[in-house]
Amino acid sequence: MRLGILKEIFQMSFDSIRNNKLRSFLTLLGIMIGVMTVIAMTSVIQGLNKSFLSELESVGSDIIVIGKFEPGVIVGGHSEEIRQRKDFTFDDAIAIKTECSNITAVAIDIMVDFFQSIPVKYQSTKSNDAMILGMNEDWPQVLTVYLPERGRFLSESDITHRSKVCVLGADLNETLFPFTNGLGKD
Repeated sequence: MRLGILKEIFQMSFDSIRNNKLRSFLTLLGIMIGVMTVIAMTSVIQGLNKSFLSELESVGSDIIVIGKFEPGVIVGGHSEEIRQRKDFTFDDAIAIKTECSNITAVAIDIMVDFFQSIPVKYQSTKSNDAMILGMNEDWPQVLTVYLPERGRFLSESDITHRSKVCVLGADLNETLFPFTNGLGKD
């Protein structure tokens, strides 16, 4: 008895599909587009998640950035209240490192003329396209982006004794020292 009812239901369904070909085609097309859209959106979201996680891993998921200003570009500039905030000092960074026992490194930086090109020269060779960034010896432990191609990074002794040393980026080194190595030059 149940088998007969089931057979009749299928027979009516196929008759309906056969008699309404356009409606059946449009319904099938709608279902296919919906399924493809869901699959495409899932793929895009998974791709964005992987991209975000790889970016986070390249910086380090155990890194906290503390700054005077909010991260990102603020259209129209920062409010007066935010601009009035006190700057972080080297002593603040040292206090964070000594007071917080779980912190292994504190990387400090200051950018001269924030994102503005500064003219620099060596003897008669000049570059108008340099960014000057002051940083301490802990940077290589925190971010490997600034590791020099030649020579070494700043040491604790360089910072303590205020040695007249710098780390040049590859492009600036090539501009200022096109036919020689910039290591050890005064």
